[in-house]
Amino acid sequence: MLSACFEAASYGHEVTCAFQCQPQAYRGVNFQPVTEALNLAYKQAWDVVISWDDVEPLLPLVGEVSQLICSNQMNWVSPLGRREPQIMFVSPSRTHANLLRSAFGIERISAIPNAVRPDWFSVRPRDPYKVIYASS
Repeated sequence: MLSACFEAASYGHEVTCAFQCQPQAYRGVNFQPVTEALNLAYKQAWDVVISWDDVEPLLPLVGEVSQLICSNQMNWVSPLGRREPQIMFVSPSRTHANLLRSAFGIERISAIPNAVRPDWFSVRPRDPYKVIYASS
């Protein structure tokens, strides 16, 4: 999430992030306390709102913002969110995206690796005693 915020800010986008923090600006991102998330979402004009895992509280914003994105890191999607065709779901892997597509009938979903570069896995020769654990 932080990498996405910093990257968007580096391209000149105005980015506000509700996070476990004190209000401050850092690397071009306006950080606000997570307790202000819904207040920020509903009281400011946004082009895009991204929710990490829980999109249901933001459903009233459908049609109010250009794009509502749910970056889903879980294996579940709220029933109300599943039925909303205007939400774009983003998953951390193709396998996870296919799971959400088949289990919940979600069609608007893309897979974006969770800050893992695929070339990290192309090292030869492989060392069978090195292990990486990655959810999804």
